[in-house]
Order: sequence, then structure tokens, then C-alpha cells
Amino acid sequence: MTSKERVVQQIQELMTIATENRTDSIARQRILQLFDKNSFAELNSAVESRRSNYLFERDPIQGDGVICGYGTINGRLVFAASQDASVYGGSVGYVHAGKIIRTIESAQKLGAPFVMMFSTGGARIEEGVVALDGLAGIISALTKARHHIPIISIILGHCPGGLAVAASQSDFLILNEKDSDIFLNSPVLYPMDSNNDVPVGSAKMHMTTGVATAILPDEDSCIQKAKSYLSYIPVRSGMQRVFSRSSQVSDAPNRASEILNTYAANLADGTVLASSIIKEIVDEGIYTELYSHIGKDVVAAMAFMDGISVGLIGNEKSRISRDGMYKAEKLIRICDAFCMPIIFISRADGFDIGPDTEMSDILDRTTSFISTLSACRVPRLSLIIGPSVGTAYVCFNSKMLGSDFVFAWPSAEISVLTPDAAVNILWRKRIAESEDPISARSELVEEFRSEVASAKSAASEGHIDEIIIPSSSRSRIISTMDVLLLEYPVAEKT
Repeated sequence: MTSKERVVQQIQELMTIATENRTDSIARQRILQLFDKNSFAELNSAVESRRSNYLFERDPIQGDGVICGYGTINGRLVFAASQDASVYGGSVGYVHAGKIIRTIESAQKLGAPFVMMFSTGGARIEEGVVALDGLAGIISALTKARHHIPIISIILGHCPGGLAVAASQSDFLILNEKDSDIFLNSPVLYPMDSNNDVPVGSAKMHMTTGVATAILPDEDSCIQKAKSYLSYIPVRSGMQRVFSRSSQVSDAPNRASEILNTYAANLADGTVLASSIIKEIVDEGIYTELYSHIGKDVVAAMAFMDGISVGLIGNEKSRISRDGMYKAEKLIRICDAFCMPIIFISRADGFDIGPDTEMSDILDRTTSFISTLSACRVPRLSLIIGPSVGTAYVCFNSKMLGSDFVFAWPSAEISVLTPDAAVNILWRKRIAESEDPISARSELVEEFRSEVASAKSAASEGHIDEIIIPSSSRSRIISTMDVLLLEYPVAEKT
């Protein structure tokens, strides 16, 4: 065979492989679904799995059960890896791990996001320590890349042991509700008499753990959610902190929302949610919530405001739980890593009350939250809409904790204790000795609310920058962000 004939033959073989690979496995179908049409380019497709030792007889398989490469998602460069459970159960051998590690390193070098689709049986048992070193290499690569590039894990099958640790290194972890699980220890290792009503590692179990950013009903919705998350994360230029602004914004930055005036008037009845306010102030009323299945007292979401990617944290209930603090902190870390301004919408009487709360790790969670918030380098704004009491006021982006600007609605109140509790402590004797204790107490509560706890009182002390008309909240926040973001380069998103 001549040199020319050999080259032609190799080209034909590659074309045949490319044609066969278009739909040859679920893993490939998934990765093609993730990327823009005809944009995916595979890497290291020709590498083969390690040859078996004398104890095992397995023929080497090309690709070693994982598809790696790059492409575009909505025109943006993204690297990805998709495990193939039909090859050795998706187990991670040394070659398999090496492909993933090189893909992560390439993504980090170019400042591009990395998406990992997990469907694996864990480390490949027959490879022994070699497989474990490969697994350690994946964890190490993800740890080094974390918060430098966006990392998304999608669990579309089993994800046990060290792979669960690897997946948990991501900024976003999406769990498929059907036939998927993620756990540190396999259920087969549990004592025979263990009685688990909820399957270990299942979506049902993780509805309460906070491991997953989102739990969704099928593969399609998981992949679409990954694309949605990426749409909010600004493009990064090397190590430079850059914020993104869309060049196509149809929602006017100075749009007023009259319903917010109604919300302010009705705050006392407890029916107004922070999520309702978020919907009124963000572009087109569209936002994506994180960890919606836990900590329902707090909403943590990503959205656009005048085309700028922002994170929003708000109180849905009057008291804050440990899980509420957890999800808020997770969003703060994402915003700080990827240059997204953070907006707090505050209204809380305090933290959950009771012995169970005090016996939980809520104090550690709160301390961690404050440390993360205090170290945050991105612009932070606060909008206090109602009662903001005691430590809850302090923690949720107060002026002295580093908020760049604090706005308040006329309905805002700031106090050490709720007016009712404060009056009970300060004037208990005076109320008891009055001719009409009920009326006396009511008058003192209103006086305390007006003279001590009001937004006007806090503004006079400089703890609030401006009391604003609720309907103007969107325009005031956007104009303030424009000022705060002047020090950052802008990467325009079309």
C-alpha cells in the first residue's frame, strides 16, 4: 500500500467512525444535546483502556467509557465530559480519569466552563491503586478549577464514593429524579439489618440534604437547566474579574412597578414574598431559583437587571432557618467567584426559635455565612422592605457588614427586638400599673415603632442611604449598580 493509499484509507476510517459515533451511545446523545448543533469536537477519542491483568480478562475499549471534548452552548465555548455506563459500568480507570483531567485542565486554561455528566459505578476495582490515583486526579483538577471557571455536574445515573466527592466540587449540581443517585458509601456496605425507608442517595433523600442545586424529573430538563445556569454566569477573561451585560435588553431600566407600592402597604399581613418582589424588579420578570427544595424561608436566585447578571437573596418568611442560610451562602460564593452583584431583599424577625434549632448547626452555618459575605468582593446592595430585627438585620448585608448601598421602603423597620417584645421588656411595669394596660401597651408599641424602629430613624443615623418609593426599586438598584460596576471591565453578551 502506498503512502497516499494509506492516508486515504485512514481518512475513510475516521469518516466511518464519525458517522457511527453520532448516536452510538446514550453518553454521546447526552453530550450532543448539551451543545449547539454541529459544534461538538471530541478529544482523545482514540485512547484505549488499560489491558487487564492476569486476574481479569477484558479487551481494551477505545475511548474507555467517557466522551470528552468542547463545543459551544449559545455560542459560548464550553468543555464537557459524559460517562458511558455501557462500558465497564461507567467505572473510572486510569485512562478514563486521564481524559477527564485533561479536559478540565483545558477548560481552566481557556477560562471556559466545564460540564460533567456522571453515570458511573465508581473506581474500576480491577485496576486497584491506579484507578484510585486517577480518581484522586479528577478531584484535584476540579478543586483547582473551582471558582476559577463555572463547573456544573449533572447526575444521570449512579455517582458513588469518590465520584460523589468530585461532583460535589461543582458550583451547580443537578440531579435527575429518575434512576439516579449520589452517595458516599454504597448501600451494599450497610449492615444487613439496616432499615432505610428512603433509598440511599436517591433524589427523595436529597430533597432535604442540600447536596443538589436542583432536582428535576428527567434528563432533558437537567440538561436544559445546565444551559440556563450558564446563561447567567459572566464570561471570564483569564484571571480578570469581568461582569457581563447583554446588548439586547427589552425591559426598560427605569420601569416602575406600581404593585410594589401595594406590597409595601400589605407587608404586615405576611402574604408578601421576596420572590414576588424579585419578579417585579428583574428583567422580564424572569429568574432562576437555586436550592428551591430546601430552606423555603429564603429565596436564592439568579436573574438579569438591565442585562447585568445578578444574584438575589430574599426572605420568604419572618424567620430564617439553617438551610436558608446555607443556600444563601452558596449563591454568594458563586456571585463572588464570577463577578455578579448581589442584591438582598430583607425582612425578617430573626432566626428559627426552639431547642431543636439551638441543637442544630445553625450557629456554624450563620458564622460561615457571615465570613463568606464579609470576604465577598463584588458589589452588594440591600433593600429593606419590612421588619428587620436583631441578628437577622446584622447578617443580611447590613451597612456595617459591608453593604455598598442600603435602600429601604417606608414600611421598613430596624430594631434590636420586635416592637412588641421591646415594649414588654422596657415598660412592663408601666403597662401593668396603667388604668388600661391593653391600650397603654398598644400606644407604646406604636411609639416605639415610629420613634425607634422606623426607616426614618435609621436613615437619620446614616444606616440607610435612602428611603425610596417602592415602585422605583428597579430603577434605583440598576442606577446604583451602574456606578458600582464602573471599576470592572465589561464583557458584552449578545
